[in-house]
Order: sequence, then C-alpha cells, then structure tokens
Amino acid sequence: MKILENIERLKIIMLKNLFDNTYNGKVMKEIDLHELKVKEAIEKFVSFYNSNFSQKEKEEIRVVHGYGASGVGGTICVELRKFLEAHSEYLVFIEGERLLKNPGVTFVKPRKRLPDIQSRLEMEILEYCSVARSMEKIHNKFRKEGAELVKKALKSLKNSNYVEVFSKNGHQCYVKL
Repeated sequence: MKILENIERLKIIMLKNLFDNTYNGKVMKEIDLHELKVKEAIEKFVSFYNSNFSQKEKEEIRVVHGYGASGVGGTICVELRKFLEAHSEYLVFIEGERLLKNPGVTFVKPRKRLPDIQSRLEMEILEYCSVARSMEKIHNKFRKEGAELVKKALKSLKNSNYVEVFSKNGHQCYVKL
C-alpha cells in the first residue's frame, strides 16, 4: 500500500513539473533510446541511470523510447518497462501515458543503483541453473550476451561458490548451490 501511495505522490509532483521538464526547480535528466536495439537501449539506460545516481540526490529521469510504428507499443518500450518492473526494488517508474497521455516516454525515480550488466547476467544464469544445466545449454540460452561475458559470469559464480560444476556424459554442467 505504501508503494502505491509513493507512486501517486510522485505522479502528482511530476505532473506539476513535467511541462517545463523540471523537478523541484532543476532540469529533469533525460535519455533518448530511439533507434537502438533493445539490448543496447537497456544497457545505455542502466549506464545513464547509474552515472547520474548519487546518494544525496536521486533525480528523476525522463526516458524517451518512442512507442513504435505499429501503434501497439514498440519493442524498446515494452522490454524497458519489463526490465523496470523486474528491478522495482531499485526504482519507481510511471508510464508516460499515465501522466501525459504519451506512451513514448517513461519516468523513473531512482532508489538505489542498478546492478551492472555482469551482475545481472550472473543473477539470471544462477536462476537458470536452479536445475542442472550443461555449459552448452547455458551458452545457448544467453547467446545474445556473448560467449565471453557468459564464460566470465560462470567463472565468477563458480569462484564465489554459487554453483557446483560437475561432469555428466562428457558435458560440463552447472547447478545452483
């Protein structure tokens, strides 16, 4: 209930200030993710979010992602909001259509730093390995991240004793401990 109250309070404050793109007299930070691939857009957002994050001031960010030519929501819009929802312990967000009837933007209020790409990948791999998986299956599942990044994440998980590594039928397998 408290989260809903905070979202509504944030919505009212932001509504008062959005038309001049300010918040508490300061220019609101903005990032434009148009014409990027989804992975690039999320990486750029995380980098921007974390580089503009400080403990004293957690300035709101206006994320411009567009709505897509189809009229039913662009891929960046949909995937970014899924990402934001999955990381709700780090931030609060409000869809632009709720504030300004503009589905091409999302407003984000930081709470704490987002995990970097490597940390997020490690968490996803660890979740995936709740059931024993071969290295081939892991690489296939996370191929979009690139083989080197996946290999580095697996090594880090192994060194931190988050996964057990064993051999089965000649395949190296990983399982979450």
